[in-house]
Amino acid sequence: MVTNYYEILGVRDGASDAEIKRAYRKLVKIYHPDINPTAEANEMIVQITSAYEVLSDPQTKYQFDQLYFQGVEVTEEVKETPEEAARRAYREQRAAEEQERLARLYRIKSRFYQFQRKASYLFLLISLVFTLDYFYMPQYEYLPVQSVVIEKGNREVLVTIIQGVDGRLYEATRGVYDHFDPVHYQDLRIYYSSVFDLEAQIGVNYNGEWLTYPLYGNIHEFGNFFAYIVLVISLVVIRQKAYKDWALTIAIVPFFVTLFMFLVV
Repeated sequence: MVTNYYEILGVRDGASDAEIKRAYRKLVKIYHPDINPTAEANEMIVQITSAYEVLSDPQTKYQFDQLYFQGVEVTEEVKETPEEAARRAYREQRAAEEQERLARLYRIKSRFYQFQRKASYLFLLISLVFTLDYFYMPQYEYLPVQSVVIEKGNREVLVTIIQGVDGRLYEATRGVYDHFDPVHYQDLRIYYSSVFDLEAQIGVNYNGEWLTYPLYGNIHEFGNFFAYIVLVISLVVIRQKAYKDWALTIAIVPFFVTLFMFLVV
């Protein structure tokens, strides 16, 4: 029975040179001894290399295709010229160099991922700090207001413009205007975040109950959305101990999101 080299590489029968090369590189990343030191992987890399050596050379690929598809064994021995021998040796050298390059790249990525995984503990802590800052606001002060109007803001949506008696202006969501009762409750409340001491929310007394809405101009206008992103991705990366390409990619996200949060806080 003829060994199906196409099946070993995981490509369709009669695959093109480009498909064979892509499949070979993919399998080397999985079964190279530096990446996967198991006995099964060592056996697989031998089969993969043998299949690639046959299918990457036009002459040996033609002979294999004749035997595999037609059942005809090409027995005529073609004398190898010095140029062909040099090309074969070059291909073998290139295959060995490609294996080493992929293994070296894997080691670099794996070490970098372990660094990212350790950094994820820091990003997890930062996300918890921002979450605490968003949800815990024990301090507030009353804001005597001069006017509360609604108009179209920079985002082309209706926003509430609040002017205090000291002349300061605040922007908030439309809910402040809808629930403000200047006849019975003339003052609003400004709530301060617990960690960064930001003017984060504004409170409206509506029928004896204080309703809160985010103020525009700091991280709290986005809710806790970005902190949730950092929190979830950090937990996923911490849980994924072994290097994976997808884990390496998403592990970069908390850095940029955290940088954004500190810029707009």
